[in-house]
Amino acid sequence: MYVKLTQKCDSFAKWMEMALENGHRLQKHGGTIIFAGTEKDDDTSMFAIIHYQSMEGLKSFKEDQEFTDIRAAAGAHVETTEATILNENPLVNFPEINKNP
Repeated sequence: MYVKLTQKCDSFAKWMEMALENGHRLQKHGGTIIFAGTEKDDDTSMFAIIHYQSMEGLKSFKEDQEFTDIRAAAGAHVETTEATILNENPLVNFPEINKNP
């Protein structure tokens, strides 16, 4: 299942550093970040498209207080996080890009 997460943060660069250091925590919940970024002119309004293997994985992510505390320490305004479940059949990576044909 795909989920769109939106939230405010102090700085996307700081959030991304935290994400890169804690990928194993997201994997523990069956999650993979497909895309994360901000609006071009606002480094504090971020969003991410995350694929979870199951609804249980999303639920365990939401309930992981230790990971929530780590995200907050990295400047994520976790109280602003909103999760929207997306459709089950998205168009992803189309057309496929071949860098070295």
